[in-house]
Amino acid sequence: MVATALACSTTEDEASPPPAAGESRPDASPDASGPTPDAAAPDAKAPTDTADAGEAGIQCNTLQNVASDVEILAVPQAAPDFEGGAITPGTYAVTAATRYTGSGGMAAPTGQTVRMTFRFILPEVESVIEEATRSATVVVDGTNLVTTTTCPENSTVETSYTATESTLRVLVGKQPYVLVYELTRLGQ
Repeated sequence: MVATALACSTTEDEASPPPAAGESRPDASPDASGPTPDAAAPDAKAPTDTADAGEAGIQCNTLQNVASDVEILAVPQAAPDFEGGAITPGTYAVTAATRYTGSGGMAAPTGQTVRMTFRFILPEVESVIEEATRSATVVVDGTNLVTTTTCPENSTVETSYTATESTLRVLVGKQPYVLVYELTRLGQ
């Protein structure tokens, strides 16, 4: 999903794109690093396992994960507003991941990383997160993406986003503990 919502939802009540390795559900009780929402829908719970498709041996697409590991940073403020916008077709890699922990929340590196690549040729989206692949269709609805995963399973989620010609920011989880992935279009 982008985060995606995007191409990474795992069930209808889970968010997309999936979490970084080791992250927990957003409704879990806070610990020293705070709860960790994962994947991208304002009213959705985050998936707990990003490698389910890869572990099951299901190959949903042939997209290669060309992203580098990106450290997830926590900041003690609310997530920015999302503005929607036109998503430029192309391949995107995660370049930043920020966990917004709310006023008074944690401000530090989380010790967690994420590595994911997406290909957007709307309405089709392909993704690879760590080693797990997913395929989906996406419909733009104002400042939200409605993502229907078609592989490895069928599910639909909605997430907030902002797109520019070269970037895509996608909201994951629910306030006050949300994660925003920034994806940058490659080959510009």
